[in-house]
Formats: sequence, structure tokens, C-alpha cells
Amino acid sequence: MSKARRTDRKDRAAAGIAALVAGYQAMEGIDKIGRIVMALDATRAAASAILNGLEGLGGGITQQAKAELTRQVRQRISEQEDRVLQGLVDASPVRLLTSTRAEMEAKAVAAVLDGTPWLTAQTVGKQQNPDATNPHAVTSRWKKEGKVFSIERAGQTFYPMYIFDEFGNPIPEVAEVLKVFHGYTPFRIASWFESTNSMLRGKRPREVLATAPSAVFEAARDHAVGAVHG
Repeated sequence: MSKARRTDRKDRAAAGIAALVAGYQAMEGIDKIGRIVMALDATRAAASAILNGLEGLGGGITQQAKAELTRQVRQRISEQEDRVLQGLVDASPVRLLTSTRAEMEAKAVAAVLDGTPWLTAQTVGKQQNPDATNPHAVTSRWKKEGKVFSIERAGQTFYPMYIFDEFGNPIPEVAEVLKVFHGYTPFRIASWFESTNSMLRGKRPREVLATAPSAVFEAARDHAVGAVHG
């Protein structure tokens, strides 16, 4: 195939795409988002038709020339698709966080942070072993073993006091609860411990963890199952 014919095919392909998009942009009686979605569909349909046509070209064009033409068409289609998608984003509403919602979220965070004393790794380590030369090591090991959880605040790590017994060791059932809540963020776990629970007669899990750890585990399992199936 001559260079002139290859150029003509490429120009006609590009012109076809531009004409399709221009036609949909000129549509009346359809809302802006509707027109954008239709333009996106048209772009993708044109892409499929043009690329299938290129694949079906016979021996009149070399493989190298066909590959280059295909690349250029794909590039033009990709650029147009990006513009159409950006138009869809620009035309779509954004759900903003209202001041009332922000206040509710702030109160929820404050309730978790204020509900219990929070301990540093050094405090936990010294409580468990006053003679420890590296008090941070014990909490690091417990976290790796899945026995405790912590939250990060302003660059510091804190552990809730309710997950430890009077000797400074993790309450065994905490590990079972953490297994149930696998994949939950630490703050989400802390929020669950701070929320009243009907299976615990309206008490918070942190309030009864030391005295009824098995009940807390059952409540956690019920919560997790409800979150999956409810």
C-alpha cells in the first residue's frame, strides 16, 4: 500500500472519531451527564470498529505500518476517552462532608479516645516487666503475635488499657477478638469496644472484657457475622 493511501486511512479514522464525538456533543434534549455517557459509549464503539478494521487489512500494508497505524489510533482514542471521562467527573455531583456530619465524626473519635486510658509502648513494657531494658520490645512482639492492637495519634502509638490484665499481660480473649475482626482498622476495633452492645446487656465490650471475656468474644463474632450478612 502506498504512503498516500496509508495516510488517507489514518486521517479518515481520526476524522471518524472526531465526527462521532462532535455529533454527540451537539445533541439537544439530553442532560449533560447523559450526553457525556453517550459520547463515551460512542468513543468505545468507534474504537472497537476501527481496530477490528485494522486487524482485517490484507497484504496491501506491512505489519510494521499496520502496527504503527494501530498505535496512533489507540492513542487518539485513549486521549478522547480521557477527555470524556474527565467531563463526566466534572459534571457529576460531589458529596461533601457537612458541618453536622463533621461534628458527629469528631464526637465519635473523641468518645473512643476519652473512653479509656491509653498507654505508650514504654508504659506497657514497664508495667509487664519493670526491669526490662527494652520495654518497647514486648508490645512489638505481642502485636506481631496478634495479641494486642494499638492506634496511632500524632505520630505516637497507644494501647488501650482495657486489653491488659492486672499484671500487664494481654487478656487472652483479645487475640480471639482480633482474629474475628481481621481486616478491620485499629480505630474501628476500638470503636466497637467503646460502643454499647445488646449481647452484653447494653454495656460496652471494654467494660466487661476483664470479667466476662468469653461473652465479649461471642459479641464480637456476632457483630462480624452481622456485618457480613446483614
